[in-house]
Amino acid sequence: MKTFVVLSPVGPYYPRGFVPVKLYCDETVVRAWPNGFGDKKIGGNYAPTLKTSRKGVENHGCDQVLWLLHDYVTEVGTMNIFVFWKNENGEDELITPPLDGTILPGITRASILELCKGLKEFKVTERTFKIQEMI
Repeated sequence: MKTFVVLSPVGPYYPRGFVPVKLYCDETVVRAWPNGFGDKKIGGNYAPTLKTSRKGVENHGCDQVLWLLHDYVTEVGTMNIFVFWKNENGEDELITPPLDGTILPGITRASILELCKGLKEFKVTERTFKIQEMI
């Protein structure tokens, strides 16, 4: 049995083309609160983000918004975020925020986690982490 993972660059989707996505982070605006609707596919999750997204594009030349909740990383735009880094113990680690009611679950997120855990080449973690750790 073979497993194939097909990835497709999304560069043409953004005006700047095939370059790293620039993220805008406004710590005064929260996309989703615990016990709200952040984990539901409803318009109320997206409409309030448009003003902040536009500010990031027009005032800062950014492609997407990095959403925080009290300094904790939650999502990027309307996408899940994964960070590959060397953690505080020097281990290679892929980390993503947990499904805590503020993040929309999905098959892409679940597939990435399952495939990466199956590789057993690096640590795979679902936990809260702060923007300061990411920086």
